[in-house]
Amino acid sequence: MKKTMEAQSQALIHLTLRLKDGTVADSSKVNGVPLLIRMGDGSLSEALEKNLCGMEEGETRSFQLSPEESFGQPNPQNFHQVDKNTFPPHIQLKPGVIVEFQQMNGQTLPGTIRRLEGEQVLVDFNHPLCGQPVWFEVELLEVLYTE
Repeated sequence: MKKTMEAQSQALIHLTLRLKDGTVADSSKVNGVPLLIRMGDGSLSEALEKNLCGMEEGETRSFQLSPEESFGQPNPQNFHQVDKNTFPPHIQLKPGVIVEFQQMNGQTLPGTIRRLEGEQVLVDFNHPLCGQPVWFEVELLEVLYTE
């Protein structure tokens, strides 16, 4: 008997994200390693969980989420001016380039270059998919357990 995804399920899925023009922004199918998710733990948006509930093992579901339901709208406080000379010389400074920044805690944070203004670079630290509708394709491989 196939198990069904519920509000507190833990499961293995394949997830593909597509942009409005059909471009694949990300997919777990690229490396063939499924994602382990847990419903209700706060790591997934409420709208995404709503679309996953009721899926059966082996089922594939496609749906669109608005920016507010997925990665949100850009936050103006996440735009920062950075001195040009702080970038390593091998980094190509042009709009659209995503650069990894080392944080104090050792983790990295991606930032998208938005504009060059003299010796300053405007960097956007919002999620790259912020402000865009996103199409999701989810394949439910296995429900591991449900509370």
